[in-house]
Amino acid sequence: MCRSQPNKHSSKNPAAPRRLVRRPVRRSDNRSVRARVLEAIQNAPLLRARMLEDLERRAAQRRAAQLKATSTHHGIPPAVVLAIQEAVDAFVVSFFEDASNRAANQDANDGNTNNTL
Repeated sequence: MCRSQPNKHSSKNPAAPRRLVRRPVRRSDNRSVRARVLEAIQNAPLLRARMLEDLERRAAQRRAAQLKATSTHHGIPPAVVLAIQEAVDAFVVSFFEDASNRAANQDANDGNTNNTL
């Protein structure tokens, strides 16, 4: 990730437009994004439960709204839109559960590794 910061005006031409210089953003730790995501998933079952509750609540709200809806969404019937949204929610839930299971399995394997060649 980079942060855009403007350069100061040139001393020879103060009316010159400023150019943006992209400078890297420093992280407090140098772990990979994947490692940080897996750690967050593994260490935050409460967050995962909260996310699942939020998904269920939003799905219930969508179902209620879709049942009331009589118009179509860009020509797509409301029932089809609802089915697609529920499929996406199910995919998100399964993705996080799989990532959590993989992190737990990786931790179990790390404890049982034998580094002999």
